[in-house]
Amino acid sequence: MKAWICVFGLLGVIPVWATHNVDFNFDGKIDLADFFLFADVFGHPVNENNEFFDLNGDGAINFPDFYLFADQYDKDIKELDDILIADLPGGATMEFVWIEPGTFTMGSPLSEPGRYSDEGPQHEVTISRGFYLGKYELTQGQWESVMGTTPWSRWIDAQSNPHYPEFSYAQSNPSHPAVYLWWSDMREFIGKLNVAAGERIYRLPTEGEWEYSCRAGTTTRWSFGDDESQLGDFAWYRDNAWNVGLKYAQPVGTKLPNPWGLFDMHGNVTELCQDGSGSYSSSAQVDPLGTGFSHVTRGGSFFYLARGVRSAYRSSYSAGTRYFIGARLLRTE
Repeated sequence: MKAWICVFGLLGVIPVWATHNVDFNFDGKIDLADFFLFADVFGHPVNENNEFFDLNGDGAINFPDFYLFADQYDKDIKELDDILIADLPGGATMEFVWIEPGTFTMGSPLSEPGRYSDEGPQHEVTISRGFYLGKYELTQGQWESVMGTTPWSRWIDAQSNPHYPEFSYAQSNPSHPAVYLWWSDMREFIGKLNVAAGERIYRLPTEGEWEYSCRAGTTTRWSFGDDESQLGDFAWYRDNAWNVGLKYAQPVGTKLPNPWGLFDMHGNVTELCQDGSGSYSSSAQVDPLGTGFSHVTRGGSFFYLARGVRSAYRSSYSAGTRYFIGARLLRTE
């Protein structure tokens, strides 16, 4: 899949590789060989022989082009091809990772430490269509860019939330996850994106799509393995957040990603899914969508214990409950 920058104000799309292709020697890597080729023409007038080094198309080979090159340095082409960067209304951008279709075992085995009964029975699930999933949780900056509102702002401290100060679990920061959201909020947000895109390509992931992406081909308690001592490297959860006074979500992308390049799939904020809550079936399913009164959330949060940020952990909340809740968007194309 090619990486794209999608400009909502235009009818078409501009491929990243058409403007920012920095594999100058076409060897599949962006390395010192490409750097030397770039350095050789740096500062030269643009002509038909070196125009592809003018990465931003401003008619000069200069420092802005160098910054674009440096941003891609030491990456391989497959990694770049799996990334999509979408422009959002209001000027913000959102980065997505391509997820290939496939089949996995959903839920947890009876032998898994910390398991809850609603994580079974384990069953085979096939995700029949690939999709793009948010590389990070939806941020406050992205939400405010699209919506012009700050639903978390009344939950910052006792001054902003005098009636329920004990539920003031947020900090205002563009790089922090947008929190205190619910289904109706996300429906409105996604609706604005789809209107701007001119087609219905944005939605929340299903619970099956979420767990498939979280596991990223693994069958262990967490996407990095079973060793709980490593959890703090990959997740914001009770031990390294709430219990040390960080009683709010942390900036996205500050922990290590899972094997498919997705950040904060374990902890930070619990993420809304498209499904209603329901019991699992033991039969194999294709693209399942749960039904139920409460909406499913996955991933756990900065408040949750280690067992609550496992790949198989499930939670659900009734409409109107917003504590610790955020989201991660899916794009179909």
